[in-house]
Amino acid sequence: MPAVESPGGQSAERVTDVRVGRTPGRTRIVFDFSGVPRYHVSTIADPHRVVIELEDAQFVAAPAATLFIGTPVVHFESDAGGNGQRVVLDLDGSSVRAEAFVLKPYEDAGHRLVLDLYEVGEDAPGTAASLPVASVGAR
Repeated sequence: MPAVESPGGQSAERVTDVRVGRTPGRTRIVFDFSGVPRYHVSTIADPHRVVIELEDAQFVAAPAATLFIGTPVVHFESDAGGNGQRVVLDLDGSSVRAEAFVLKPYEDAGHRLVLDLYEVGEDAPGTAASLPVASVGAR
């Protein structure tokens, strides 16, 4: 696949896959990258949202809405602009604590940005059933 050019003329990293996994009290979203991800994560309380700014990055394919069934994420939106992508995760009103970190390549896996959404507060279920991991994108 050819490199995507960023507005500055340099090659943008590609987000090649998005996976979602659910365990009791936590939703994990993994973004697979073609190179080292550069990002900033912030949360908004009203409305409940998580915003991820991906610098010099473009999605190969947008994740399907069905990827987020059974998670606090009710809507996924991604817009290209400036030097990359802005990802907005609209939440179902649950209070969450977002933590993000990068994993280096290991065996067949490349660079990954991991976003963990931990449910907090009275509305957090204590015994949610574990759901299978869902995935979309190129492998």
